[in-house]
Amino acid sequence: MEILIWVGLVFLACAGTVARTVADAVRDLQPTLMAIQAGRLRSYKLAGGVLGAIALAAASALVVMTLWHAQGDILVAALGAGLSALLVLIAEEMARGIAHRQMDRLARPFLGDAAAFLPLIEPRPESAEPEEVRSEALEQMVEAGEKAGLIESDEHEMITGVIRLDRTAVREIMVPRIDVVGVNVELPLRTALDVIIAGSHSRVPVYEDSLDHVVGLLYAKDLIRILRDGQADVALRSVLRPPHFVPESKPLDELLQELQQSKVHMAIVVDEYGGTAGIVTIEDVLEEIVGEIQDEYDIGEEPLMERVADNEGVFDARVSITDVNDALSTNLPAESDTLGGLVYQRLQKMPKVGDQMHVDDVTISVLSVVGRRIKKVRVVRAVSSEQLPVNSSTEMGS
Repeated sequence: MEILIWVGLVFLACAGTVARTVADAVRDLQPTLMAIQAGRLRSYKLAGGVLGAIALAAASALVVMTLWHAQGDILVAALGAGLSALLVLIAEEMARGIAHRQMDRLARPFLGDAAAFLPLIEPRPESAEPEEVRSEALEQMVEAGEKAGLIESDEHEMITGVIRLDRTAVREIMVPRIDVVGVNVELPLRTALDVIIAGSHSRVPVYEDSLDHVVGLLYAKDLIRILRDGQADVALRSVLRPPHFVPESKPLDELLQELQQSKVHMAIVVDEYGGTAGIVTIEDVLEEIVGEIQDEYDIGEEPLMERVADNEGVFDARVSITDVNDALSTNLPAESDTLGGLVYQRLQKMPKVGDQMHVDDVTISVLSVVGRRIKKVRVVRAVSSEQLPVNSSTEMGS
């Protein structure tokens, strides 16, 4: 019986060795992906080590007790314990060699076995929620997938856009108040139609007195149908649909779900004081995932960003700081949601064409201004001498 127990303990020690070996190997195989699971792999390695140590100690103790009862000689018992430990260590080395040769077959079962011991060495309260993979970790996995050729660049962009929805607020993508086309509720129907046609909009907010008091949404299809039926004298207020209001701090994933459940395509964005900050549509949310969506009315519009070089670009001032950082590998601070907002905060004055500012290694220049609003901005990231391309003529002359 003692022999069977000893053999079982040796097997457990070998299993712990295999678990440690596999955990090390898996971590080394894919460092980019495995960095995300580094904590879990360390736990597997720790579990394997604890398992092996316990089995080794138990096997030695078993031999000591057996020989002590049989011989009554402490030296014989100690010698037997040492021999037992040596045999266990030899078995562990053999197990380590097998693990290296059969890595693919052993990874899943042995890491799973080691995981069963994690509660013993890393106790967690019963009420604790299972660990969630952070969105940043998911982005690293997607980026690693693109580098490995598993997904295309456009797929990478779309997946990243979905992952970032819960970290992007409505105010970062909304049409700001200054760009909102609205209709006064006192206007006649035909005048309201002229406003819609001039702006090429399918729906516009309707306000009373000012945009801070939006009373409804006017849909072009509703207005056209009423005018077609010869009801041009109907009050504009009677044609409106109820407005949907959202706070500017709402995350985009919640906004998208809310708009879908409410079956509306546009929402009025309100600031912390209850005033109108802008408007947002489902299309704005989708563009965060798939990029700019252009229809027949968008032909001829200037692009939001134009890359001049790897370290230089011309941007619409409405572009988010995050998008600028992604495009030029910069690290502009998130003091404002948009590039134009950052310029306003740093300049501390009304901007004019030619104004320039420096943020760390980035130079930002104002290219165009419409009224009091910044329109176009040039962003240039300084390039170190090591990053500059080598001049071929210089090489030939050296």
